[in-house]
Amino acid sequence: MKENNVIIISDNKNYADKFAAKILLLRSSDSVGVMDYKKAKTKLNNHRPDLILLHCENTEQLNFIKEVKNFSNVKTASILLISDNRESDFLCRAFDFGIDDFIDEEADETVLNMRIMWCLKKKLLADLTHKKSYLLSLIEVTDKNGYFQKTYTQMIFEREYKKCLTRYDDTIFMILSADIRCKSPQANNIIEDALFKNLRKSDICGHAPDEKFYLLLYKTDEKGAKKFFQRLNNILPFETSVSAAAIRISSVENFKIAEKSVNKKLIESLTSVNSINFVKTMPKNLPQNSEDTDIAQEKSKNGLANVKYLQKDFAKRMEKLISPAFFKMQAIYEPKLFNTDILQVFNSNECRFIIKKENNKSEIVIKYNNGRQIGIEITENFKFKSNKEELSFSQEEFSSDKIENIIQNVAEKFRKNLYKNEDENIL
Repeated sequence: MKENNVIIISDNKNYADKFAAKILLLRSSDSVGVMDYKKAKTKLNNHRPDLILLHCENTEQLNFIKEVKNFSNVKTASILLISDNRESDFLCRAFDFGIDDFIDEEADETVLNMRIMWCLKKKLLADLTHKKSYLLSLIEVTDKNGYFQKTYTQMIFEREYKKCLTRYDDTIFMILSADIRCKSPQANNIIEDALFKNLRKSDICGHAPDEKFYLLLYKTDEKGAKKFFQRLNNILPFETSVSAAAIRISSVENFKIAEKSVNKKLIESLTSVNSINFVKTMPKNLPQNSEDTDIAQEKSKNGLANVKYLQKDFAKRMEKLISPAFFKMQAIYEPKLFNTDILQVFNSNECRFIIKKENNKSEIVIKYNNGRQIGIEITENFKFKSNKEELSFSQEEFSSDKIENIIQNVAEKFRKNLYKNEDENIL
């Protein structure tokens, strides 16, 4: 039996049937089927539709989009949302989850069929792109994510770089690498997966020598490149960090010169740890016997393996772990503690979380300059009493949950003592 390639999913069967009757399909190979949500969850995993018309009557049903996108047969299918909800939060969430278009429940038949034709066309284009990508990976020009293999990266990037100079006003050429302390094939796999989630389909990525990644970010300026770098950092696990260097390609017309300059700037980023730097000005003439970038990179590796580098690297990682927890707890307790100062202070050896009102003060000091141990000092000074406590954790034990629990305990104790003092003053 022939499978329907256009599927309407709705828990309102009468509406779905009426909606199906409006659809005019131009291709003889197209046919329409109707399913409810429960049936769709079991059927779609073994079905290969071109288009899903998803009728949503409430916000909870939007979660089905995320579920269906995990089905291997449905990954490339177009999804057209049908709903009478036009609230911006609802629609933004739907597009974030993966819909391709939106139409009102009572849409005009002409508009409806135009949207359907567009979604089917988009699916066809996606299939053609996937086929080309598969063929390129089959002959090992690209990997499974469509990123160019080392053998082809420099050639492809040099050609594309020349096209970008005339076609696009803003394009960023970026070189990205795992930081030296975590550089490994496993880290590179993690970074590649993170890139796949963050790069746009139009951007280009390629593998380069020394386990680096070359990127061309189209229609992007320095501000946009920094935001991309930050997004990438945010989804990487705690033990993996990256550094990058970049140039706006209009700064120089020669790809080879740009490549050498960005590689040189990358050494500065790796020295700073988990940072991005931009090539601002380009030399008019590059020396003929300039040192090969990869040799310079290798020297940089050896030169950075010292205590100062490791401490700076560890401090960066600790800030990346602690700062979100600090901000979260600050946001929770500022409304609860009226006219109270809540402060955060970071430096290369320690970070402090301070809660203060008049003569009442609680302070948490997290010290991370002693090998693999994390030391925590908690000092509490109230009107009639004070307290000091010391804790110690290994790096493996230390986590954002532990930080939040410690801050919560200290903040709750501060709140109780503060209100106790204020009640005594009233009496």
